[in-house]
Amino acid sequence: MSSRFRPRTRARLRRGWLVLAVLGAAALFELYRILLPLTSANPLYHEVTIGEPVIGEWRYGGQDEEGYLKFYNGGQTVLLPPTERLFDADGRFVVIEGHTPSSLTYARPVAAVPLSWIAAGLGAMALPGGWIWLRLRARRKRLRVRRPKRLGTRVQARNRLPTRRM
Repeated sequence: MSSRFRPRTRARLRRGWLVLAVLGAAALFELYRILLPLTSANPLYHEVTIGEPVIGEWRYGGQDEEGYLKFYNGGQTVLLPPTERLFDADGRFVVIEGHTPSSLTYARPVAAVPLSWIAAGLGAMALPGGWIWLRLRARRKRLRVRRPKRLGTRVQARNRLPTRRM
């Protein structure tokens, strides 16, 4: 009987547990990234070795003796400093995530955005929408009007005008 007078308490508890679970999952993911920073958790990253294409016909050529990254396409060769994060060729570019003398890890521009940024952006867009939805739900409950009874009861059937048949 005690829950009869407080029906919204359970809904708040369920919503609270859901928010707590989402925040806990995000915290565990970030903790994993902090503890193992060199492990790539993003399946959208691509890894190529020497001689494999990166953009179109542009291939990774490894590192030269000074540590510069080499890319080649036919007779053209491009050298990038080891601190460079972008490689652009043929009007497209990729984000260099990491490299060794024999391999290169890169991502397309959309896939290079960190997952935590995407989650934060979606959360920032969902908060106002959720707030508006909750306000409308609460407002609908207050503005609900009792509907009139159906015209089939004995009292109302007697007061009804007769229907004309043609």
